[in-house]
Amino acid sequence: MKYIKPIYEYGIRDEYSKMGVENFYKINKNSYVNPHLKNIHLCLDFVVDKIKITNFLDLAAGAGEVTSYLKTKNITNATGCDPYLFESYEKNTGKKCLNDSFENISNNGLNDFYQTIICSYALHLCDKSYFNNLLYNLALNCNYFVLISPSKYPIISENYFQLIDSIIINKSHCKIFKSIIN
Repeated sequence: MKYIKPIYEYGIRDEYSKMGVENFYKINKNSYVNPHLKNIHLCLDFVVDKIKITNFLDLAAGAGEVTSYLKTKNITNATGCDPYLFESYEKNTGKKCLNDSFENISNNGLNDFYQTIICSYALHLCDKSYFNNLLYNLALNCNYFVLISPSKYPIISENYFQLIDSIIINKSHCKIFKSIIN
């Protein structure tokens, strides 16, 4: 029997390049599991120890992994946002999920204010052409912005956020920022 590696063993980013992000999630929306989940949980433990989260936007929420984990920490006031997996998010968490993309938020902002916005393993994929405006709109709509990524990138502009703490856990970079423009 031939062994076929799970998609995450050879790189989701490669799959995005081959088939496009939207098509990747159309094909894999019922089977996708974030391969970095354990590290994300450890990063969230770090965040919960540093700031008090009262309500949050789970940005690029996937199937609700961040929201579900924070629920185990009694942090339940959540909204998701994911243009591809919003139905899975709502099904898995019982919470509302916006279906806005990074580009849409960059162009139109957010309608609500969140004490914290958490973006896990997605912002490094944002197109550079609207990245700066996305950061501006996020900074307008939160007190804290938490970024969990596979590297030191993306670099977050000091025009909108001040870094207040960070940690690297098993190659997962977790940064906590405070908005300086709202």
